[in-house]
Amino acid sequence: MVALKKRHARLLQLLKEKEGRFLSGRELGEQLGVSDRTIRNDIRILNEDYLINAEIVSNNRLGYKLRGTLTQFNKRSHLDLDYHKRAFQLVKELLDANGWMSYDKFAETHFVSPQTIHSDVMRMSEWLKQYDRKAMFETKPFCGIRLLGNEQDKRMLLTSLFNNEFAAKQEAISQMTTAFSGWHTPQSIADIGKKLSDVLDANSIYVSASVWAKLLAVVLVAVHRGKTHELSTNKSAQAGANWKLAEQIANAIGWPCCPDGELAYLASNCIAFKLLPIQKNGNAAASERLQAACLAGLSLLEKQYGVDLIGDQKLLRHLTLHLQNMLSVLQDQYEIEAPSLSMIKAQYIHAFQMAVVFAEELGEKLSISVPEAEVSYLALHLQAAIDRMERKPIRVPLISTKSLAMTTLMKQKVEQAYPQVSIQEIYIPYAPSAVPRDAAFVLTTSKELKTQHKTLYIEGDFITKEDIARIKECLTYGILQARVTEDCFFRLNGQTKEELLRLLVKKAGAEVYLPSIESREQLSATDIGNRMAVPHPLISIDAPETKIFVGMNSRAVQWGERTVQMAFLLLVSERDTVLYESIFREIYQLSKTARLQDMKSYQGFRNSLSL
Repeated sequence: MVALKKRHARLLQLLKEKEGRFLSGRELGEQLGVSDRTIRNDIRILNEDYLINAEIVSNNRLGYKLRGTLTQFNKRSHLDLDYHKRAFQLVKELLDANGWMSYDKFAETHFVSPQTIHSDVMRMSEWLKQYDRKAMFETKPFCGIRLLGNEQDKRMLLTSLFNNEFAAKQEAISQMTTAFSGWHTPQSIADIGKKLSDVLDANSIYVSASVWAKLLAVVLVAVHRGKTHELSTNKSAQAGANWKLAEQIANAIGWPCCPDGELAYLASNCIAFKLLPIQKNGNAAASERLQAACLAGLSLLEKQYGVDLIGDQKLLRHLTLHLQNMLSVLQDQYEIEAPSLSMIKAQYIHAFQMAVVFAEELGEKLSISVPEAEVSYLALHLQAAIDRMERKPIRVPLISTKSLAMTTLMKQKVEQAYPQVSIQEIYIPYAPSAVPRDAAFVLTTSKELKTQHKTLYIEGDFITKEDIARIKECLTYGILQARVTEDCFFRLNGQTKEELLRLLVKKAGAEVYLPSIESREQLSATDIGNRMAVPHPLISIDAPETKIFVGMNSRAVQWGERTVQMAFLLLVSERDTVLYESIFREIYQLSKTARLQDMKSYQGFRNSLSL
């Protein structure tokens, strides 16, 4: 029997969301970061080994769709334990033992070698160290192993290991019956799950089966451990709608005298899972501290990306309010739920890159660690601010040698063709300062004119259809067309992400920036979908303009959770007149419209920019 992988569950979820409509193999592959062939294999496994009352049907022309209901699944063999399931059972038994436990005893019970258990312990120890948890494994000859430390961190370790994604609640209940055996009966798990669903429904809270399962796991652990291991009270969680929601859950499952420490634990998890909208708690002191940290972060973004964010009071207010509600959860490093993380990284590339830098600055100012999942929510706030700025028209100066009447007709012709464009008339002779810094490009009737911006020459007295088509190119891929010359396009043969980056940086003559590029990747992978990535250093370069290099690899390599074959190396200059966001917008557009197989050569890349 083949175990359900995260990818399998996500595949089922995507098909389920389409409600019986077809999805192509390419669409599924792009969203899951795998090939069409892998999608076909996954669907075969699901149909043959997993689904009972449902089937994934295929159509050569239309793709795949789900038929039936996801209410029942094949049960898995007890021997089919992967790392997470095995480690979950080990931690659970160590919590029950409350002392030393023999390696050999656990290994014999679960049909694995002591060396495998030792490897699992090392892996969990790395996790505890990475997140600075106040829990640790202690091993001793002739005694075995025991788990020491903070009760809350022990629970977080346990629930982090129950991380399978589920397409239906019934599947989660089935797995929990095995996972929590000895702590809860199958009937009590089903009852608590039903009551949890009732509370969420009563509050109009709708979550995926996977988020529901994680919350249920938190509740099951709290009910069992709370009887003998009381948690300390987190006063910052003792207010607001999430505390009331925690009280409702406790009352519904028959825990009316739930200790405040357990309620705070449940409330903090409700915040981390983003079950309710952000609530204003009125903590003025925290708000002032957060506001100062947010201002420092926005100031850094303005300096590095050339985007005016400090003047956006709505952005500052929303960021401060958001972080004010999340601060205690971030300080205690609860697992943040972000089901749309991959979509946000791919669709809002520029905002996500900015959010990574912003989060790093926040971490230093507030002495917290901001995980990638939380970065995605910060990116949404930044994207909203960018959208507010983009409501302004695209500014295009028209530097003219023609008469007032002819220039006015040119202006009207362009603005009629492209309503998002605002033409600014400038007549020769002119001062260079008259051209706005944020101009997308420059139109001119003077063949000899030179500017710092991309310049489009209008030859005749009137705007022609050919001119309109050339303007369209400038509005779509103008920056990539101008900046990515043939000597900036490289064919690479990297076998891993690390090797691909080293080769690309070496070809670009930018080895000095490699440590900063690698540091940026450690914060969050820069993949954006369609097997493309946008690696870049955390620091700016000392050059007149931003440099763009493209590396087309011979094969796709693993890059975070997805694979990448084409990498755009951005070396950003603060002195560049081209806004950083404009470059990201063009790369994102290319990732949505172009095919990688058409861009394996420089000429193919150029042709894709002209489509």
